[in-house]
Amino acid sequence: MVRFGEYKSLCSQASSYALCNLFYLQLQRQAPDVLGSTSQRPSAPVGINPECGIPKLHTEGSLSNIGNNILCGVGILVTAILLWGCQKRVAAVGRVEFRALLVTYLVSLAFQLVTAGALLEQGTQALGALTAIHAGIVASLFWVLLWNAFTTTQVVDDGRRVSVIILHAGQFAFFLVTMFIALDTAFGFTSTFGSVSNPPDSIRSIPLFVLTSIWPGAAAVLSLFVTAYVVTRILHERRPFWIYLGAIVVFIVAQVFRLSPVGTSICETSGSRVDGSFVATFLETVTIVVMYYGWTDITKASWDETL
Repeated sequence: MVRFGEYKSLCSQASSYALCNLFYLQLQRQAPDVLGSTSQRPSAPVGINPECGIPKLHTEGSLSNIGNNILCGVGILVTAILLWGCQKRVAAVGRVEFRALLVTYLVSLAFQLVTAGALLEQGTQALGALTAIHAGIVASLFWVLLWNAFTTTQVVDDGRRVSVIILHAGQFAFFLVTMFIALDTAFGFTSTFGSVSNPPDSIRSIPLFVLTSIWPGAAAVLSLFVTAYVVTRILHERRPFWIYLGAIVVFIVAQVFRLSPVGTSICETSGSRVDGSFVATFLETVTIVVMYYGWTDITKASWDETL
C-alpha cells in the first residue's frame, strides 16, 4: 500500500516528473543501491528506475524530451502574448494580479524545460538546485491563482498597495518554504526534511507532497468556488462560470497525463522519444489561455468601455 507522501510510484510511472530529481540526489547520497542499473549517470532519464524514460540529450541518440521542450517554448510564447494583451487592458479588474499569474507561469515553463527536459545530467547539484527553485515557483503560482480569485470579490481593491503586498508576500513565502524543503530533500541540510526515506526505496516526503500536490489541488478548487460565487451571485453571469469550469477540467486532464501511467504508455509506444509530459504541458498552457479568456469576459478593457 502506498503511504501518504510517497513518490515511489510517481517516480517510476509518471511522465518526466521533475521532483524525482530531488530524490535521485537523496538516494545517491544515502542509498545508492536503490537506484539500480537503469538509473545510472550520465544517460539516466528523469525518474527513479522509471518503467520507461527518455535518456539525457545526446546519449543513445536521444533528442532529449523534445516534445515537452517544444511545448514549453510554445507555452512561453503564448504566455508572452497574453501578457501583452493583459497590459493593454488598463481598466480591467485584477490586471496587476493576473499579470503576476502569467509571469509566474511563464517562469515555471522555463524551469520545467530544464528540470524535466532531459537536458542536464541526473544526480548533479545544478539540476537539484534548479528543481528546488522550480518546486518553489509552482507552489507560489497557486497562491497567485488563489489571490486572483479573491480579488474578484473586491473585498480588497485590486492593484492597490495592500493587494500587491499580500500577493507578493504570500508568493514569496510559498516559494521560500517549498524551495528550502526541496533543497533539504536533495542535499540533506537538516535531519528534518533531508533524512532518507524509511525504507529508502519508498522515496517519501510529506511536507514536499503537501506543498507540491495537495496545496495546488486545494488552491485550484478553492479558486473555482470563489470565482463561481462572484460570477453567478454577484455579476449574475453564467458564461464565465462555464469558462472557468472548463479551465479546471482541462487542468485535471493535464495532471492525468503528467502523473499517471498514461505517460509511460506513450513513452513505450514512441520508443522513449516522448512521454505524457508534452501533452500535460500543452493542456496546462490551454488552461492559462482559457482562464485569460474568462478574465477578459468579466472585465472591461478601458475606462471608456461601458459595463
